[in-house]
Amino acid sequence: MASVFMRPGGRFYARVKDDRGRWISKRVRQQTRKDAMRVARALEAQYERIRLGLEAPPQRGELVGPLMKRWASSLTNRSAATDVGRLNLHVLPAWQGVRVADVDLPGIMSWLDAMADQGEIGPGSRRHCLGLLSRFMSWAVARGHAPRNACRDIPAGSRPRPIAPPPESVPWLRDDADVLRVMRALPPPFDIVFYLGNRCGLRLGEILGLRIGDVADLEAGAIRVAHSYDGPLKEDRHGVGKAKWVPAPVDAAAVVGPIVAARLAAGAGPDDLLLVGQDGDPLDRHQVGHRWRVVRKALNLPAGLSFYKASRHSFASRALASGASADAIAEALGHASPAITRAHYLHHVNKTFSPILRAGLGLDGAPGAKVIPMAPHAPVTAEQQGGPQQVAGKGDADAA
Repeated sequence: MASVFMRPGGRFYARVKDDRGRWISKRVRQQTRKDAMRVARALEAQYERIRLGLEAPPQRGELVGPLMKRWASSLTNRSAATDVGRLNLHVLPAWQGVRVADVDLPGIMSWLDAMADQGEIGPGSRRHCLGLLSRFMSWAVARGHAPRNACRDIPAGSRPRPIAPPPESVPWLRDDADVLRVMRALPPPFDIVFYLGNRCGLRLGEILGLRIGDVADLEAGAIRVAHSYDGPLKEDRHGVGKAKWVPAPVDAAAVVGPIVAARLAAGAGPDDLLLVGQDGDPLDRHQVGHRWRVVRKALNLPAGLSFYKASRHSFASRALASGASADAIAEALGHASPAITRAHYLHHVNKTFSPILRAGLGLDGAPGAKVIPMAPHAPVTAEQQGGPQQVAGKGDADAA
């Protein structure tokens, strides 16, 4: 039975049973007890209709928008900035007004279909957006904002799949003359940044994270890599200080040596950054990207030739096209397995095999080879067989 009581401050509250049969107290903004009681009875009747299925229950739960922004602000992974950008561009606009508890499989599939129809982003980016939504929903489930993560209900065949571009459409610097043109067009120290990427296969973060002590073995043909920007390597998932070694070109000491000498003369030590700006501050990827776009346009290089494709991708493609083994390239790139290298650079893998592997049955006309006909029912002559006895075909056997 509905009732009304007053709390300190002169505010009336109605006490009724909700649609789940639980006693709840709800403030009613009325001035008199009589009006407050009228509202309490109306609330009681509404909850009764909901309990009997005569009226839809009110929506419960928080909206995706505020919760997703709170989750995004807590991201600390290496690609957090990229994740937040994709959330703001492709995920939040579609989901910010939806309640977390209402994120279901039909809604997710409609969202994926709408992104595919718009054609603004490719299947790889759509898969990334789906992954971001799934990560957020798992976070919401763990904190009681949603009953389950509906993203996990999507069949494997219905998830967006990245499509690798045709090998011939992926640009890279095949000619060393183009590499020299780029280096001469880039101002220092961006020319050295490009050199280390194109000649050593380093990622941009690894180049900008190099310390002076990391290039102490240039004459021996190796560079130590232990940082990505100011943090651990991508391969160092647990931050235990993992390091790797990459090959240094034979001219590395002549190219990088003056930079090392200038840094040491300025008072830098082995643990200081190798490459810094003119003001002595660390370089960042935005500065490198800006310089690269200016030079790419000035030299009329392909529009799809990013800094990554002109540096690390060109290093791997050039080495594989020249006959270097996938194992050696995988070690230089820091890939966990040569299978990863082959998957990304399959079109550059060596397709020339040794004569031992290609040895056949003498069908190539080599001197002294026995030519054995492959066609069925064709009798082999004694001369072809190399002996006086003729081999009977199937027809002869049947006739006998």
